[in-house]
Amino acid sequence: MKALWRMRAGTDSMASAVFMLGNWALVGLDSVAAVYRERMLFQRQNEAQGYMTWKTPWIPFCSYTVTDTSYGLCVDGESGTVWGWEETAVVTPRFDSLTDYLEEMADALEAPGLAVGPMPGVARGALLWGEPSDPAVKEEWVPLA
Repeated sequence: MKALWRMRAGTDSMASAVFMLGNWALVGLDSVAAVYRERMLFQRQNEAQGYMTWKTPWIPFCSYTVTDTSYGLCVDGESGTVWGWEETAVVTPRFDSLTDYLEEMADALEAPGLAVGPMPGVARGALLWGEPSDPAVKEEWVPLA
């Protein structure tokens, strides 16, 4: 993650923003801190009702877009589990570990035909997962083979 953040944290051009597996954007470190503070505040507001919406060791690393952090992925700093969060406070486990998530991404890039989920491809010099919905980008999208 440190290497990814050094290279691509907070990329904001539309074509390259969602290069992580599952069409997630790697958020910048400022967004990591902002999302963490926001989610911890939400947790404190909801814990009296018995709801678990966020845990202290969870570190957000991906979101819907670089600027829309209403939902995304975080890694549990204790267990390594990758969780997905939503605006509605729903949190669900997505991958057993960050290693599993990154390995699945690497496997899909090495053997795109065996990818589970959207096919990786390239448009405008950027990695995208699945055929883009934007007609201009879709026209340039080339699936990896």
